[in-house]
Amino acid sequence: MYQIKGDVETIERVANRTEVIVDDGTNQVSYSLDEALIEFGAALEYKGLDRAVEILEPLELTPETEANWKTVAKMALEQ
Repeated sequence: MYQIKGDVETIERVANRTEVIVDDGTNQVSYSLDEALIEFGAALEYKGLDRAVEILEPLELTPETEANWKTVAKMALEQ
């Protein structure tokens, strides 16, 4: 996670890479986004729990991925 200061100018997606371009008032700064987390969010939005699990399985267990696993478990129980 990044603390972003400034206004988002654009979001660029090129060759399986997504970047947010931010204008901080004096410079434009580029932030790379995590493609796995973007895809994970899309899978959850469309109730693709199987796909969400496929995305999470190869990722290192961090506090963020652990929270994502808990989200998948909660959604599975609600179905």
